[in-house]
Amino acid sequence: MKTVYLEKSDTGATLSTWYYCGMWQLYTAHQMGMRGYLHWPQVWNRSLIPHQDPAAFAACPNMYDWYCEQPDWSEPGMPPRDLTWEWETCPETGKHCLMTQPLWYIRAFFKESLRFNATVKARTAALVEKYKINFANTLAVSWRGCDSYTDGRPRMPIQTYYPFIDEILEKEPNLAIFATAEETTIVETLQQRYPQVFTISEFFSAPLGYTGHSEYVNPASGYERGMQTCMLISVLAGCKYYVKNRSSMAGIASWLSDGHIVSLAHPENLGHGFDITKAEIKGKIVPLPVV
Repeated sequence: MKTVYLEKSDTGATLSTWYYCGMWQLYTAHQMGMRGYLHWPQVWNRSLIPHQDPAAFAACPNMYDWYCEQPDWSEPGMPPRDLTWEWETCPETGKHCLMTQPLWYIRAFFKESLRFNATVKARTAALVEKYKINFANTLAVSWRGCDSYTDGRPRMPIQTYYPFIDEILEKEPNLAIFATAEETTIVETLQQRYPQVFTISEFFSAPLGYTGHSEYVNPASGYERGMQTCMLISVLAGCKYYVKNRSSMAGIASWLSDGHIVSLAHPENLGHGFDITKAEIKGKIVPLPVV
């Protein structure tokens, strides 16, 4: 069986976007009868700029392995390379599209293939213990807005979330609410309405009005920036309910989740979830199928 190295060259993107594209490449490789090796080396056009970290590369030469286990390889070291796919120039991914599969399949594929390593799991468990998070009694809320400027998405007021949070709380009024936002003051606004909102200080928020990827202004090291993303995905995925707007990080968290997901401003996939791109708010909370 051939092994294809899965690489990407959009080095100014986010870690979660690279996970999204990497899983799609992996799915394509499997459809073509090959094994995939996710390869993000310390090369100027093959690893994420915001996460450059010489010490981390010295300890591990593949940025993907900093946070994740290889889905197709358990052997130590790098496997023999038969060919290489770069996401930006690879026509095969268009022929075998993961994101046109049913939602249950996408979720099953991500759960099987995107596996955080022992370090990420241990760091996440420490956060859960520190903040005494009871996932079975927690509603998660995340808000993304900084990079809306770069791709034309509308910046969604946090007040848009209120009807959906209220609907959940009508059924379960004692839920704790974990909230995180890409920019400061967003969570504070939410907390004025919902006093049970709590935050996790280990997760960074950019200054209000910042118009780029927040990783660039996060004062943490390149490695720690990525660790924050992986831990945040893990916490969001663990909660009983999750209300979110559009972002690759939020999408991945919802696909790894067994909870109830509310997707604002876009359908989760093929009509699932909410769609409030029109003027009216419509729909109801949709529990995702358990795979």
